[in-house]
Formats: sequence, C-alpha cells, structure tokens
Amino acid sequence: HFIGLSGGGTYQITPSDDHYSFSLKDRMYADLDHDIADADFFTVFAADLEAVRVYPNPYRSSVDGDHIIFANLTEDVKIRVFSITGELVYEEEPEVANYFWDGTNLNGNEIASGMYFFVISNLYGDVTTGKIAIIK
Repeated sequence: HFIGLSGGGTYQITPSDDHYSFSLKDRMYADLDHDIADADFFTVFAADLEAVRVYPNPYRSSVDGDHIIFANLTEDVKIRVFSITGELVYEEEPEVANYFWDGTNLNGNEIASGMYFFVISNLYGDVTTGKIAIIK
C-alpha cells in the first residue's frame, strides 16, 4: 500500500500481524500497532530536510502569536539558532515532525528583534540552513 502525504513524497505502508510500518527512501519512519493506526493519528517524519519550512518569516510577535514553526523535520534532528554575530542563541533536539519554538534563548529569555540564522541537521548527514527575521 502507498499513500501520499503533505510533507512530500510517497510513503510505503507495510501491514504486519500486529503493526504497520511506514517508510520512504529506505528509511524506517514509524512502526505503529493497529490501535494507533486505526485511530488515524500518528507522526510521519520527513525523509530528508529538503522540505523544511520555518514560518512565519518574518515573525512578528504582536501579529503571529507565540511560536515559530519548524515544519517537515526528520527523525534525530537538531535545530540550532544563531545571532548575526554567530552566537548560539537556541538549540533543541525535538522528537516531533513539526516543532514550535517560543522565541526564547538558551536561558529561557525572549530573544531581541533582529536577523537570526538557523542550522538544522540530522544523523543521516542532511543539513539545511536559513534566516529568520524577528520583529518585536
């Protein structure tokens, strides 16, 4: 069985005696029991970092709410955010496909307005980078 997902690509679903397996590009993404799969609720990670989206960008705290979203992440991912001077501002290793960052730094304080760079990497050697503008 194959299904298409909004994150891109076609995932293969392999039913077994007591679970479903989802895979793409020879990587295993989920191994779910029938109860979870039947509930129609599960996380499917992206196959690679090509489809990552970071939004809203620019982020305006007065308009865009409380979070910046890092979407279409792979498993075993690390997100790092740097200031324009190269200082590490934030780092996280989320275990979700879509991570909501509240715009705080490593000390839990709200970051200042400005331009920031992000680097997202995973254990497969994939890396993606980008910029995000913060407007307070």
